[in-house]
Amino acid sequence: MADVKIAVKRGQLTDEIATPTDFTESGFGTVKAAIVIVGNSSSATETTPNSALSIGFWDGTNQRCIYSGATFGVTTTDSNRGTSSTNIAAIRIDTNYAKYSISNITDGVRLTMTLDNTTEQRYATVIMFGGADVTASVGNFDPASTDETRASFANTYLPSIIFYLTGGLASATESNNYIMAFGAAQLNNGIKNAVIGASSIDGQGSSNANVVTANNRCGGQKHGEGWSWTIETVGYSASEFATYTRSGTGGDRCEYLKLQFPAGYNVHLHDLTTKATTGLDSVTGLGFQPTHLLACFVNCTTINTNSSFFNVSIGASDGTTESSVTNSETDAVGTTDPSSASVAKLLRINSSVSSGGVIEANVDSFDPDGYTLNYTLAHTTVRHGFVVAFSENKNERVISTANGFLGLTGG
Repeated sequence: MADVKIAVKRGQLTDEIATPTDFTESGFGTVKAAIVIVGNSSSATETTPNSALSIGFWDGTNQRCIYSGATFGVTTTDSNRGTSSTNIAAIRIDTNYAKYSISNITDGVRLTMTLDNTTEQRYATVIMFGGADVTASVGNFDPASTDETRASFANTYLPSIIFYLTGGLASATESNNYIMAFGAAQLNNGIKNAVIGASSIDGQGSSNANVVTANNRCGGQKHGEGWSWTIETVGYSASEFATYTRSGTGGDRCEYLKLQFPAGYNVHLHDLTTKATTGLDSVTGLGFQPTHLLACFVNCTTINTNSSFFNVSIGASDGTTESSVTNSETDAVGTTDPSSASVAKLLRINSSVSSGGVIEANVDSFDPDGYTLNYTLAHTTVRHGFVVAFSENKNERVISTANGFLGLTGG
């Protein structure tokens, strides 16, 4: 039996450099890789002013993060972005910073504050990957500066899935404008791409806040109402993989996390539309029973089409522990209202600081061919995003018989 472990953890980071925060799971062993999502919220339930979002990758050695933020209550927009090759998470509001590094501890990871002038105890979502048979690596590459296919980096193994981060920066630097894209490409059953992108333009007399989700791209630079450029994973092998750049401009960089699971351990990347009413919503067709979900949603009412109301929700669940980070901002208003939230839900889409969530969902069950979500808040205008479903269990793949019965293979 192969050794694969996945865990979802939620916790409040300390605001003291000398006091780290630990995320552990009994019996987990050494963590091979982690995805860490941190927002600006220090409340477990309430939406707070100022948006900030940091997404980081770690492979046990290398840590990288992309971060963006926007200031609440100003009449000239104040937004920024940055990338770090020495931190797993970073938060910036105006000129105030908080930065965190990551390290292994027994059965988990430790997040240690390395810079702080914000005095906030923010909530973090940590997804840990471990087990002797999981392989992971973090790195970066420069997309092509013209519309072309490029062998983007070498493989020493064939990954099951690749996660991408792009912030429109060429190196570990900072710049103005909130710009972030988080995407993925599933590689173990054909190629499937998906990405969410968000943008809030700096120095404007009224807010210019936009989001998009695409099911035919895995990364890019979201700027204003459109993409400056995008990439799509188009080919891969055990030695390299290739991305195709559209509207390439050069001078930008993509961070990536590659994950390989052994044969029979399933991962499934798929599009998802929120439910228009409260209650249960079953998602089927995965071909296996998942044990963990990563859900990435934006305020788009039509897939592959821009929405001029900024809302991003990134959440994870193991069926018991759930945690999501949300950023939101109203477009075209004279006084800005960016906000953050972090709640114990797989999904939360906010409307504003004052009104809180308008769509919320948690995992009700993991099923033989998918999963069921419970929408505790819903909206008749549905939103779009993507979900990555993982399974810790080997070869629990749904099969159909001649009479239509669905069963589980055993290996």
